[in-house]
Amino acid sequence: AIQSIRDARQNLAARKTGLANMIEQQKKFAHLFEAHDAYLNRAANDLLSTYRSANMHARTTPAPAHFNATYSLAKSALPASALHAGDAHADVNIETADATLKNAINQVNQKFEEAVGSFHKIGEFTSGGGRAEPTASA
Repeated sequence: AIQSIRDARQNLAARKTGLANMIEQQKKFAHLFEAHDAYLNRAANDLLSTYRSANMHARTTPAPAHFNATYSLAKSALPASALHAGDAHADVNIETADATLKNAINQVNQKFEEAVGSFHKIGEFTSGGGRAEPTASA
């Protein structure tokens, strides 16, 4: 029983590590996403600048005022993640589960010690040549 509980604690620790790795990868992905979004904005403005420059050279009339403005793509929002949002909540649940498993090990050990004590009492009784008294129900 204790080995089974220890295995559960090891599994819990491995899952906690896996969760931390997933959250770290998610943060890395969000950073890369934001960097790509910035790259797309720069690329759009570079392309627009090339177009506007060619347009201004081909024009016979002055360029519109908005040709001096930069373009900005609509900011793409990353979807809210349950993993990232529940990070602290998951840690509390993991710690609670680990404490419960530790407590279970202590309870199993305590019951084992009680059982061993009972066997020792039986051994002392039988080695002393004593006889058990009949119970009221016998």
